[in-house]
Amino acid sequence: MLSTVLACGGGSKNGTVASGTGVGGADPTPPLPACTDEGAGRDFAAALALAPGASTGCTGTDPDVFSILAPDHPAGTLFELTLQAKGGDITATIFDADQQELGAATVRQEQEDRVFVVLATNSKMYLRVVGSGAAVLPYGLATKASPLIDEDEPNDTAEQARPLNLDKPRTALLQSAANGTHGSADFYRVLIGRNSTLRVAAEPGTDEVSLSVAILSTTGTRLGEGTSANPGAAVTVEARVKRGDYVVQVIASAEQPTRPFSVGAAGRYLT
Repeated sequence: MLSTVLACGGGSKNGTVASGTGVGGADPTPPLPACTDEGAGRDFAAALALAPGASTGCTGTDPDVFSILAPDHPAGTLFELTLQAKGGDITATIFDADQQELGAATVRQEQEDRVFVVLATNSKMYLRVVGSGAAVLPYGLATKASPLIDEDEPNDTAEQARPLNLDKPRTALLQSAANGTHGSADFYRVLIGRNSTLRVAAEPGTDEVSLSVAILSTTGTRLGEGTSANPGAAVTVEARVKRGDYVVQVIASAEQPTRPFSVGAAGRYLT
């Protein structure tokens, strides 16, 4: 049975599915009501559709299973799930659309945990909540959905490469989206007017991320590549090029729900 309840907490990010434990802010979290073990589905086929907002539920050894659908946002949607445990430990497990496990978080008694998931546009994930014993335990569940804003998406393949003009840096996001069809790479296309040295510089937006950058020909030949010397460090790559189109590939090595970076290209013409 679902009803309204406030849930909040703090946490840290780590991967496509990330979690962090906290005990809320200055205001105490309202107590959860007593309940019987009913409401959500017990398996994937009977999963209860879960919309953004706050609710309560109850679970024991029989799990509660929910389905969550991502809206139509080209770069994906970042979901923040907050789980509040009362009376015993609660474990939340996230599954992708193919019902493959993405990650799990256990919330200790009287605490809260936040789970972060990036979900590809118009795709589904499942959330399974189960208690630690035979007793039926109440829990609070809050769901928040935030669209990822990246004007360059989709640019996950060389065929989708977005224009990158010389001396005009761009800021974008890299993300590993559950149910996504491509890896966490962004591609850009650079037009060179005559023989020159093409220089590409990329800078992570956080100290937790390392970037790998490659300059490619339109046939996929790697002309130059480099990687951040350490997390948070910028990387610069150069290649001698002739007149024509070239592709720049940017990949983030850290597992974060969202990975901001800036990238720019410059041409130094040869005489």
